[in-house]
Amino acid sequence: ENLKARATISMYSRYCIQVPTSQLVDSCTALAQQVTETLKEVVGDVQRLKRASQDAQASGNSVLALLDPLAKRLQALRDVLTATHETQRALTSKVRARVAFADRNEPRQMLERAACDLLLRCGAFDAARVLSESAGIAELVDESLFVQLHAVAGALRRGDCEPALQWCSTRAEHRAVRTLAFELRVQQFVVLLRSDQRDLALAHAQTYFPAHAKEQLPAIQRVMTCLAFSAAEPHSRYRPLFADSRC
Repeated sequence: ENLKARATISMYSRYCIQVPTSQLVDSCTALAQQVTETLKEVVGDVQRLKRASQDAQASGNSVLALLDPLAKRLQALRDVLTATHETQRALTSKVRARVAFADRNEPRQMLERAACDLLLRCGAFDAARVLSESAGIAELVDESLFVQLHAVAGALRRGDCEPALQWCSTRAEHRAVRTLAFELRVQQFVVLLRSDQRDLALAHAQTYFPAHAKEQLPAIQRVMTCLAFSAAEPHSRYRPLFADSRC
């Protein structure tokens, strides 16, 4: 029993550290991509400026006009770097706090954090905030993550897949997330069929399904066959796709 309890605590400690670490990695990856794209645009602006400055027929105003987009891009890049630096500093602080939390292995703090997690999972954000602040463990809880997930879940209950698809787009390197994104696109396709908008359903499939063809081709073929049947009376094989519990 003691070994089982220690293993559970160890797993929970790893989970505590994993969340801000993954967020930090995602932030650095997104920043690297944005900086790379912006620098390509800056290099293009600089090259155009260089050519214009060497052109004897170019006027001074035309050269100055090329400085505006360059200055705006550099300012935007600076703003992004400043904002991201603050985000990454906060995440780094969280990682340090959670490593220390795991090392201390204090049962009371473990219990308080578990209680906060339960409250957050239930959507009781105010109660979780009060508990985390009074217990001094605000850096050990993931309120923003649960707020985001509850917003996504609420949108799905209303039939809106877009927030979930946006969430998936930032984690597309994971196969399970790509599978979820495909299922959400199928959901949108089926909703269009159920409302008898076959042309829009076909256009939707042509737009979004090809990106998943490598991993989901048999499923795509099965879903596309639904176009041959009425949504009101689908073939028994495809009836689960049109079930009320799915849509």
